[in-house]
Amino acid sequence: IILPDNLKSIGKEAFANCEMLCSIVIPDGVNELGEGVFRGCENLSTIQLPNNIDVIESNLFEGCKNLTSITLPNTIKIINSCAFRGCEKLASIQLPSSVLRLGNGVFYECKSLSDVTLSSINEISDYLFYDCVKLQNITLPNCTGKIGDKAFYGCKNLTKIIIPDLTTDIGYQAFFYSGLQHVTLGKSVQYIHFEAFVACFGIQTVYCKATTPPSIEESYLFDVKPTIYVPSQSVNRYKTANGWKTYASSILGYDFE
Repeated sequence: IILPDNLKSIGKEAFANCEMLCSIVIPDGVNELGEGVFRGCENLSTIQLPNNIDVIESNLFEGCKNLTSITLPNTIKIINSCAFRGCEKLASIQLPSSVLRLGNGVFYECKSLSDVTLSSINEISDYLFYDCVKLQNITLPNCTGKIGDKAFYGCKNLTKIIIPDLTTDIGYQAFFYSGLQHVTLGKSVQYIHFEAFVACFGIQTVYCKATTPPSIEESYLFDVKPTIYVPSQSVNRYKTANGWKTYASSILGYDFE
């Protein structure tokens, strides 16, 4: 499909469930794409968005099961909820530094997604990478203040995570049933919510940089007993703190930079 050059916007669900749509050229003059415009276009494989778009609306590409690549312009600031939900063949995506916010479940069940570059967002939203079973590499921006509920739920191939120093809150089941082996918790983490690291049976080492033990909503944090490194001056605090004292024999002092 080739759209007219004078087109300025495409309305909500304009091409939704057009299962035979394989390719489309969007004119550069288009500055608005409504919610769910390409929702359910199961054979759409690649697309380039025009340079005037600053918001990717909710469910824009939800269910585009054969979408393998997409080029995002440097004008994008917001990607709203479930925009790429169920894009099962999308293997990688580079988010421009202009992106400041990702809505809930943007990459929900993107089962081929293995590599994501984030740069400027200040929150990992709820369900952001839920069941992204091939996700292996992700670097969280230093400005990340919160990791949402079930953000990395079921990410079985994610073996390492470094929580930035500005992050204060790790949400409910944030890493539940993930493949984590090595975890670093930044120095500002204050709250670790219920079952955040439960069912992560491969965890071997945890580096917790906070001098005050983060508050835990339950009596235990892990299903296994990893080696836990904490600031040397805080060893006794961790060994007696609720949730941490379960692992007292595995808590060791460490001199963080």
